[in-house]
Amino acid sequence: MNQSFEEYLKEIEDFYLKQKGVFAFLSAKEIDLIKSWYKKNISTNIVKEVIKQEIAKFPIKKKKKFSLILVDSILKEKFSTKKEKKAKDKLQKIIKVFNIPEEKLEKFSNDVEKERFIVFYIWQNINREDKERLIHEATSNIDKTGLSKTEYEEMVKSYIYTKILNYIEFL
Repeated sequence: MNQSFEEYLKEIEDFYLKQKGVFAFLSAKEIDLIKSWYKKNISTNIVKEVIKQEIAKFPIKKKKKFSLILVDSILKEKFSTKKEKKAKDKLQKIIKVFNIPEEKLEKFSNDVEKERFIVFYIWQNINREDKERLIHEATSNIDKTGLSKTEYEEMVKSYIYTKILNYIEFL
């Protein structure tokens, strides 16, 4: 891309505000979204086309409420990397294998929160023998020397958490 970020931002901003039909300023969030598109080398023509298509779906009176956040979700779908698609497929597989209700995952805004919930969900739903085996394995692999009871318990939890994550990776 031969454009500087400032030129890229200005071109999209001018087009967006013209399509919106109101005098306004971009929010900090919208500027951050445009910066992320610039970093991903998404051409201004593609961004403008998506803006044009999506804003056309809005009734004239509601166009002033249109946000670039909607455009971002469409661009993410179109330009998600193979790695992101693979991660999404993996998540779907985990959801299916462990019968995790998808609506429970929808409330989490990022992958770290989803991961924690999935590990917790798996732990809550594995049988007693598997839990005991994991606890035994963790306690026999952790040296208690110099650890307080709280530190030791945290180490056991961390060990089990890691084991569950490793298991998920093999799916």
